Amino acid sequence: MLGTILNIDGLKCHLRDPLYRNSYFLMMKNIIGSILGFAFWIVTARYYSPNEVGLAVAIISALSLLSAFSTLGFDIGLIRFLPGENDKQSMINSCFTVTMLLSLIMSVIFITGIGIWSPALVFVRKNLIFVFLFILFTAISSPLLLQSNVFIAFRTAEYSFAQRVISSGLKIPLVMLLSAFGAFGIFSSWGMAMLAALIIGNLFIPKLLIAYRPIPVIQKRVINDMFHFSFGNYISGIFGSLPGTVLPLLIINVLNPEMTAYFFMAWAFSGVLYEMTRAINFSLLAEGTHEREKFRSNVFKATKFIFILLIPAIIAIYLFGDKILLLLGKEYSENALELLRILVLSSIPVAFIQLYLTVKRVQIKVKSIVGINALRSLLAIGLCYILMIKVGLLGIGVGWILSQTVAIMIMGLMEIEIKSFKR
Repeated sequence: MLGTILNIDGLKCHLRDPLYRNSYFLMMKNIIGSILGFAFWIVTARYYSPNEVGLAVAIISALSLLSAFSTLGFDIGLIRFLPGENDKQSMINSCFTVTMLLSLIMSVIFITGIGIWSPALVFVRKNLIFVFLFILFTAISSPLLLQSNVFIAFRTAEYSFAQRVISSGLKIPLVMLLSAFGAFGIFSSWGMAMLAALIIGNLFIPKLLIAYRPIPVIQKRVINDMFHFSFGNYISGIFGSLPGTVLPLLIINVLNPEMTAYFFMAWAFSGVLYEMTRAINFSLLAEGTHEREKFRSNVFKATKFIFILLIPAIIAIYLFGDKILLLLGKEYSENALELLRILVLSSIPVAFIQLYLTVKRVQIKVKSIVGINALRSLLAIGLCYILMIKVGLLGIGVGWILSQTVAIMIMGLMEIEIKSFKR
């Protein structure tokens, strides 16, 4: 494969392949977005105390969790069904409207019961401006996620790339300008950048769908047609997002805000590798929708592609992780390095799980998707919580890699059992 890429004609052919072209844009989106994200957190670490960073991370995690609950699986459903839908505008707008309404409802419920869900964040409810912005930013976060996947469904990942770069870039000057507001300033810079990205994304869609208008509408036929698949992926997506959103809330309440900040930085750096394989899998899913007859060969191509990129990245971060974390400050390098190394190593089992889930999504095997994500996430949260109490922050990494490895073993047993049953 490397020889093909190095050859000029082979490179042109390689880049014309939609699987690779969209994968590259999605990886560039994640890599450049992550670089800008790291720059954001480096600046944040310089301008804000670890306590303020930890509180902001917990608030952003709560927003992300509510966003995941609000998508109803339409993010994956749009990639799977939008290419074959005749009334694309109604499908897009119906999904946007439903998720935004659900986000509004869930954010109000969260704020009302914040003393129960996360006592450490009860200060949010004491400031009406903070309450308003939390509800607003939560309401726009789900449509923003769906909007990005609309571009993937159209095989135009370059728009998703541009949207992410604009959003990530805007956060940096905003977080500096709002430094006088503490954790509120970090959260506000995050939310204002999301709002800008959503507005810009609405300018891109008409380039793909002539005369598109973002009109609030709920068309029952469109929702019903994709609901079974989308709802299964919704449940799966909730489970899939739980560790990254629940763990910061557990850490801030069991340990302290500073440990939440250290965890988040290690999670963010290792997340680059998770997002890299996720990008390739999203492209693979889109290709499985457009060209089913080539799906098997595309799975093998995607697998090779993932590990050609993944292995060098693991080695680089494993060797130079301390230098990377040092950019945030000495305390981050001292407290998050070992956790980062474990999380980076876990990207190998995570890659296999993501490939398995993509195959099942193309096959519309919803039960398998939900089962695996439920297992790996609940097991991860349980193991991480138990080990965190016993050995502190490092227990999070050990619990995470153990849970992903166990999930792969169970996946293998499930497939063996299915093949034996067919015989």
